[in-house]
Amino acid sequence: MIKLENIYKEFKKLEVLKNINLEIQDGEVVSIIGPSGSGKSTLLRCINFLEIPTSGKITYNNDVLFYLDQNSTKKERSIAINNLEKEINLYREKVGMVFQNFNIFNNLTVLENITLALKEVKKLSAEEAEKIALALLEKIGLLSKANSKSTKLSGGEKQRLAIIRATALKPEYLLFDEPTSALDPEMVKEVLDLIKEIVSEGMSAVIVTHEMRFAYEVSDKVIFMDKGEIVEIGTPEEIFNQPKSDRLKEFLEKIL
Repeated sequence: MIKLENIYKEFKKLEVLKNINLEIQDGEVVSIIGPSGSGKSTLLRCINFLEIPTSGKITYNNDVLFYLDQNSTKKERSIAINNLEKEINLYREKVGMVFQNFNIFNNLTVLENITLALKEVKKLSAEEAEKIALALLEKIGLLSKANSKSTKLSGGEKQRLAIIRATALKPEYLLFDEPTSALDPEMVKEVLDLIKEIVSEGMSAVIVTHEMRFAYEVSDKVIFMDKGEIVEIGTPEEIFNQPKSDRLKEFLEKIL
């Protein structure tokens, strides 16, 4: 379980996240929706410590990874960050991330994009890594492009490669930061279908998305954010069909 308590995040005194409290259970699929600028991606980046919260507490499987209260001194913040750095690489093996702009290695082949992490992180032999990578590429229909440079792929193919590369490390959780926002409309479905397949196999996931129908179909829990705060949390049925807050009702009226 990943647990966030009283998370705040400021950028140059601009409060981007305000008092975020959230639990992500093993095997759970959580979608985060809301207007642009509501703090969705920042929240995801705090979960993976690509952004360090200004204050709050983050726990992973009952181990406290990060804790700072709002009155912490600079020295206490430095100590908290130093302690976090000791555990961050192991944590990120268990909590993978897929970015909206793919973040694949353009100087490597499609195959090498997958085998590199398997060899460097999992310490597999070149032969073992290649065997796993080829099987994954076959699964997503890119086996014929294994030895092509990744720059030759379409946007949808690059994102599918990024997703399957993240799953190759067998994380316990996968974080998706608007995985279809950089894609042409005709490429969106193939990426969403791959994510659906992955979560149907039991992968825990947190997905920041503008695809409302997708969020309704795959989620156990949906979070609606606005102005850096969690406004509502509920099942897809509750969020989309029985919204409680005026702000969520207004949001849904504009996009559905």
